[in-house]
Amino acid sequence: MTTRLTCSVFFVLVFAFPPANAQKRPTMPSPRPIDATVCKILANPSAMNNRIVKVRGYLQTSFEYSVLSNARCPEREIWLVFADGSAPPQLGAVVGGTADAAASGFKARRSPAAPVHLNRDANYAQLMRYLEISAKGGACSDAPRSDFPPDCTTYRITATFTGRIDTVPSPAHKTHLKGPNAKAADRMGFGQMGMFEAQIVVEAVANAVTVAD
Repeated sequence: MTTRLTCSVFFVLVFAFPPANAQKRPTMPSPRPIDATVCKILANPSAMNNRIVKVRGYLQTSFEYSVLSNARCPEREIWLVFADGSAPPQLGAVVGGTADAAASGFKARRSPAAPVHLNRDANYAQLMRYLEISAKGGACSDAPRSDFPPDCTTYRITATFTGRIDTVPSPAHKTHLKGPNAKAADRMGFGQMGMFEAQIVVEAVANAVTVAD
């Protein structure tokens, strides 16, 4: 009886208190963002697929569009969404393309989509305020607002965005080089009508600068 009790106590102590030299499983660090530009990303989209980047650009929003652009390649744009699935307040209706960053058939992606989580800090709140005020600009032109004085300034907003880049596969990019009609025909991209070869899924915002239109 005594021997059985002694063994039971030993069993409990061994499993309740692991050895002092036992190592904890290391936590994988978050990938460090790659400094990039809109022009660089769109020059070879599939090379940037599933990368976490930091990119500065001009955010253009409307009822149908939410895009990031750069003055050095003004006719090329990246679709922009936030990591929580939301979009800028002006965006109202989108007929999306067929691109799906998480699809198993997406050959350019060899690993699961890098996780991103939206940081709703003071920088994000400031950006949202600028976007919401700009969204009111159109409403003020349609009809007088009830509050006075109405804040109807529209802003040109430039900011630094950190997030994951999702892109179309290389064959689609090569097809799209034939011209805008090729993009419209296959709708294989992101955003409105699948017209965009890349999208950034934003997790953080910094250094938002505005110029009143």
